[in-house]
Amino acid sequence: MTESKSSRVRKILLESLKNNKYQIGDRIESDNALSKRLEISKSPVREAISSLVSDGYLKRIQGKGTFVISTAQQISYKRSSKIIHLISQVPLQIDASSQLTKFRAKTMTGLLSAFSEQGWGLCFTPHCRVNKLHDLFNSQDFQNKPKDGIIFAGINLTPEDEKNLKDLSIPSVSVGRQIHAPSIPYVDVDHEHATYKATKYLLKNGHHEIGLIHKKTHPSAYQERVSGYKRALKEYGIAPSESLILDSDTMTPPNGKGAVIKLLKEKIKYTSLIIFDEVNTFEAVKQLKEKGYDIPNDISIVSYSSYTKDFSSFFNIEFTRIEESHHDLACRAGKMLVDILKKKEDIQKNIVMHADFITGNSVSKRSILE
Repeated sequence: MTESKSSRVRKILLESLKNNKYQIGDRIESDNALSKRLEISKSPVREAISSLVSDGYLKRIQGKGTFVISTAQQISYKRSSKIIHLISQVPLQIDASSQLTKFRAKTMTGLLSAFSEQGWGLCFTPHCRVNKLHDLFNSQDFQNKPKDGIIFAGINLTPEDEKNLKDLSIPSVSVGRQIHAPSIPYVDVDHEHATYKATKYLLKNGHHEIGLIHKKTHPSAYQERVSGYKRALKEYGIAPSESLILDSDTMTPPNGKGAVIKLLKEKIKYTSLIIFDEVNTFEAVKQLKEKGYDIPNDISIVSYSSYTKDFSSFFNIEFTRIEESHHDLACRAGKMLVDILKKKEDIQKNIVMHADFITGNSVSKRSILE
């Protein structure tokens, strides 16, 4: 039997979805453009698109076009018309790309876990932190895409962003507390308690000169980490030294290596370090080893990252670390957004989750750095 023209167009479009030519939220070619490109009359093109709309792959929006709401790889999902945008940071530096890629992957799988039961589509919208979200919200591309809700991950919102979201009337949830946009519901880790626990663990192992290497990229998490660090020291009667609290972004180079160079250059005494994120940890440990220090006999390390285990074999160290599940955080944020969009009552809109503390072999009893 000869294949109909509409079946042929449908097959071509499905192949494009399968091969990721189109992503969820993308607008496909117009009927006229498809008809011209495929050299097929408009009628079978419209018929093919209508069948994909019925099957839940596409959605027509009057005056805007036809958009992808599900891909061929998500065929097992229950079909629905809701599209959620994940707005997340893209890296400015090559060395940050690995961590951000893993973060986004975990975040996306967590959100898909929450949305798959609803049959909702997820569209990733990248954002560079040097640009304003206002520009993204006002872009033609963003305005043309269908969107029923937004999840922010790794993004710092401003009061202006908060106002714009209110004006847009798009329900939003943040993975991470927003201190400058307090009306945005969030799911976050208890950074204060996690850093308190790590600091106290080092204190119990005889370390009284503890450095904290972190970054102020996310202001709320930064404040909470410093607070937990200082709380543990004060319980042991130790006055926190500001010289031991280092923002890696202000170092030269701007990472853990720069922080270690500063500590060594200024001859600041320390026997252990709590280091935020995998890039800082890798660069700090690499610099210490290059200078002849042994981990943990000379310097003990606690890493605040879920990904340091990925390069443990490189240093032959099983890092003691704080792990936060980005998958679980995103899944809970996604479920919160589901409840908001379904207008459920008594929704808990601000949720704080505990991080895991994993003991490795990167901490020993106190060793004085000469």
